[in-house]
This record gives sequence, C-alpha cells and structure tokens, in this order.
Amino acid sequence: MTARPRAVIIGMMGAGKTRVGKEVAHMLRLPFADADVEIEREVGMKIPSYFEEYGEPAFREVEADLIADMLEDFDGIFSLGGGAPMTPSTQHALASYIDHGGRVVYLDADPAEAMERANRGGGRPMLNGNANSRWKKLFKQRDPVFREVANVHVHTRGLTPQGAAKKVIDMVSERAVHVTGAAIEPYDVVIGEGAMNHLVDVLGPKPAKIALIHTQPVQRHSDRARALLRQGGYEVSDIVIPDAEPGKTITVANGIWERLGNEGFTRSDAVVGLGGGAATDLAGFVAATWMRGVRYVNCPTSLLAMVDASTGGKTGINTPQGKNLVGSVCWPTPRRWLRCPMTSSSRVSAKSPNPVSSATPKSCISSKTTQLNCALSTALHSSARRSKTWLPSSLSAR
Repeated sequence: MTARPRAVIIGMMGAGKTRVGKEVAHMLRLPFADADVEIEREVGMKIPSYFEEYGEPAFREVEADLIADMLEDFDGIFSLGGGAPMTPSTQHALASYIDHGGRVVYLDADPAEAMERANRGGGRPMLNGNANSRWKKLFKQRDPVFREVANVHVHTRGLTPQGAAKKVIDMVSERAVHVTGAAIEPYDVVIGEGAMNHLVDVLGPKPAKIALIHTQPVQRHSDRARALLRQGGYEVSDIVIPDAEPGKTITVANGIWERLGNEGFTRSDAVVGLGGGAATDLAGFVAATWMRGVRYVNCPTSLLAMVDASTGGKTGINTPQGKNLVGSVCWPTPRRWLRCPMTSSSRVSAKSPNPVSSATPKSCISSKTTQLNCALSTALHSSARRSKTWLPSSLSAR
C-alpha cells in the first residue's frame, strides 16, 4: 500500500513551515521531513551553492522529482520549500495527493513576522538583494497559487509555533461530507473539532465590522469567537439577545435593524450568530433581511441547533399567531460551508456559502463565498457586512 504524508505544509519563506511542521509531527508522533533538507542530502551540497552553480531551473527539477517521490513514499508531516508549489508538475502532484485524501496546508503567516524570520535565517537565494522587497514581490506572485493549491488554509498571526501546530492538527483532522439532492444546491459539510478556527477564513478580507449576535449562556463560546475575529483584524460588536424563544421576536429584530442603521452597517460587513436554535434563527433572519441579505456565519451551540435549527438555510421569528411564521430560506450555494463543534462531544463543521450547523456544543457554522453569500436566510446571496447592535430593553451589547 502506498504511504502518503499525513499533511504537506506550504507557505512563504519565513512562514515557519519547518518549525510548525516539526511541532505537528511531534504532537502526532509522526516522522517529519523538510524538502530542502532532503534535496541537500540528495545533491550533496547546500541549496545556495546549488543555485549558484546550476541555476534555479535545475534546482526546481530536482525539487519536483523529490516531492513527487515523497508524496508516494512518506507517511509523516512533509514541509515544502517556499517556491515549490509554483512548479506545474508539483502542482499536479499535490492535486493528485489531495484527490487521494491528502491535506495540503497553506501556512499563512503575518508578512512582517515572516520577513523578519526569513531575513534572520539567511541562506535563501531567492531573497538575494533587497530581501524585503523581494519577499513582497514573491508573495504577490505566490499567494494566489498557494490558495489555489492548498485545501487547508491556516492563519498563524499572533500564534506560537505550538499554537499554530495545534490549529494545523485540528484543521487537518477535519473531514468533509458532500451534501446534494434534487431540490438543493450541493455543498460540503466539514466535520472537525476546531472548526471555529475557520471563522476568519470564511468571512474573508471584505468585512470591516462584524456583529456578533449571541445569548448570555454561551458567553465562553462568544468570548472565543470574539477573540478570533479581533485577531483577524475585524471591529467586533457584541449584541446580547434574550435566550430561547423570547429572543425570536419582531421587537428584538427591529432593535437590531435600528442599530445596524445607526452604526452604518453596509453590504460589505457581516453577521455572526452564536447560540441555540432560537438565537441562530433570529441572527440569520436579521442577516437575511438587512440590505436584502448580507454575509452570515452561523455558530450553533446546542445539539438540536446543530442538527436541525441551523441547517438547510432556515431562519425566522415568531409572531403572536405562532412560531416561525415569518422567515426566509436559502439553500447553500455550490461553494463551501463550515460547521464547527463547540463542545467536546462532537465535532462538526460545515463549509458552504450558507450557514450550516454543527453537531455539538462546540460548533460554528460558517458560510464562505468568494463574492456572494446566502445568509442562512432569504434567497438572497449576501456579501459580507459589519454590525453592532443594541436591542431594546431586555437586550444588551458590549
């Protein structure tokens, strides 16, 4: 049986691929291999010397051959050189590896941190000359390719090597289930313990402000979501709504709409709903109706919410005449959803343009679309937007 790496790590020079890769391997008790070290062993000389004597094209050929062999004959954590994924044959080899269930992890480090580490390390022929200028130029060329090649994207800004390694392990351990049917648009559900770590990736760079709508009983989960969002550079506004059915009213929704208007909530911002089924119903309804639909990320924290209330694009509020009589529905578009478990029991994460739910109290569902997103709500695809919300009387915000 062919041995394949548990994960392949790619990223810019100075991203910490070797250090984080070694930590991942240590935590999983797996062997670790660095492509650059293996190349030096094979050619019998240091890479800068090989570059100088034979040139980059010859080096890339050796590199591509070695990577192709390692992808079929190594069962640990494998770190590639910064420029390796730019070679077409290596891209094809990585695509084949992914087709067989492999995980290609793009370690996306803070540029300033990566440049400082790259300069400090030395021995990088691709940075000869003005190192920072060269790094920025290479990043502009490589980042789009890395995003296309990888099927796991890990932001490491502000994380220690151990923290980054734990995040990699959580995301690599996720599994995806493709959901399809005659009456819906296909989407993927990703199952994994650390799915909430996808929050920033799912929202993307477009939103400036995020409205974090949640209930008081899930405070520890909202604290985690808030920290991740702020770490991602968003301005986060807390909106605390009544727990359970009292939160699903037109009064609560109207209070949020007023707040969104007063705060200048635009089509480019986003809403994150976190809590049980009632909370995510309300948050999704607000996201679906504000500006005819804005980007929404759903983070259910109860089992029922994960397996029912937050799935299928259902949102709504109650009226005096009955429950869920006013609402909207939007099936996930054919992109990806993200469900993240928020409790220790189960681990579900769903990836798709619409919010989806997760199967235990440690979960967060996220919607991800390049341009449009369907806010677990009406049949409108939403962009990303920001929101701070203050609700009347019983509602509070921080």
